[in-house]
Amino acid sequence: MKLIKKISAAAAAVIMSANICAMVPAVYAEDNSAVSASAQKAANAVYINSAEDFIAFAENCRLDSYSRGKTFILGADISFADKEFVSVPSFSGVFDGNGHKLSGFSINESGSVTGVFRYIEETGRVKDLTVSGKISPSGTGTKCGGIAGVNRGTIYGCSFNG
Repeated sequence: MKLIKKISAAAAAVIMSANICAMVPAVYAEDNSAVSASAQKAANAVYINSAEDFIAFAENCRLDSYSRGKTFILGADISFADKEFVSVPSFSGVFDGNGHKLSGFSINESGSVTGVFRYIEETGRVKDLTVSGKISPSGTGTKCGGIAGVNRGTIYGCSFNG
């Protein structure tokens, strides 16, 4: 009989412990991975704030490996009215126009692929950009566009006037 009382008491203790543990709220480590990822992305972003910055960016994009995995953010409206405009040859990153405008340019390049971005590659994204300029290809002109000559990536939230 004493053995049955001891087993019953032990079972009751286990059940009560389980109930108490179920009532204690679980504490989890805070997940800041989304915040950290966006903070890291902003820290690694390249800001383009002038025509000179854009020209340097375009010249660096001669190989799509330069832009792959990077984010470029337009920090201001940029006019090329008194500047030589350079098209972006090949782009594989993220170009965030940030609601700004590229304007006052004229593209008179020879060749059949013409645009602000000649080629947007599969991983390339161009967004939230307004473009206003003149495109007059002197080659065959078979693939020309205001924003991209050839788009294999994604363009959204963009407009062209010209």
